[in-house]
Formats: sequence, C-alpha cells, structure tokens
Amino acid sequence: MKTKVYPPAEVAHILRQLLGPIRAWGNALQDMRRGKTDICGCVLLPACRIRDARAWRPYYAASDIAAFVKTVRCANPEALPSVIPHFDVVEIDPADCRGWSKRKLKVIPTTPVAAI
Repeated sequence: MKTKVYPPAEVAHILRQLLGPIRAWGNALQDMRRGKTDICGCVLLPACRIRDARAWRPYYAASDIAAFVKTVRCANPEALPSVIPHFDVVEIDPADCRGWSKRKLKVIPTTPVAAI
C-alpha cells in the first residue's frame, strides 16, 4: 500500500498552518518521539524511518497527521488554522556588534496590524 509520508520539518509546517502557534511544532514533534510530551493527550509518532544522504530520519504518514489534527481540534478549540503570526517591533542599532544573547532590546508598543 502506497502512503504519503512527510519529514518532520514539513509536518511542523503543516501543524502550524492547521493548528496555529499553540506550540513550537518542531520541538513538540521531537519531544513526542522521545515520549516527553503530548498535546491535549494526543501523540503524533512517525510511521517509519527513511535513509537520506547521512542518516535514518523519521517520517510521518499523512493519515496519522490528519487524525492528530482532528483530535487536537476537538480537545482544544483554540487550535485554529490561519492564525496571524505574532510579532513585536524593536529598534536594532546596526552598529551593535554583540551577539544575539547579549543584545537585550525593549519592545516598541504598536497597534495590531496584519503581518506581511
């Protein structure tokens, strides 16, 4: 039986599009594979492993993804598709050469507008 399978990065993108930003989906998928987390009591596990150029990578079946999305939506009404991404506005000095962890900035208050 032929089945569509997706790599974790694509699954994270699909989940973000279908369920919104309720989780950091890449990290959530990794934690679910390790048995460390679930989403509303649901766990999405890979269907198989496929060898790419370097290593065996987990792949998820399309039917498993659809069932997971349906179950999470039933359990969590806040998981909505097409959520506008959250963003903040900051002022960054282009001459500041420090690394990102040392560059602590304050958010500039703005009125909510649609994302680009």
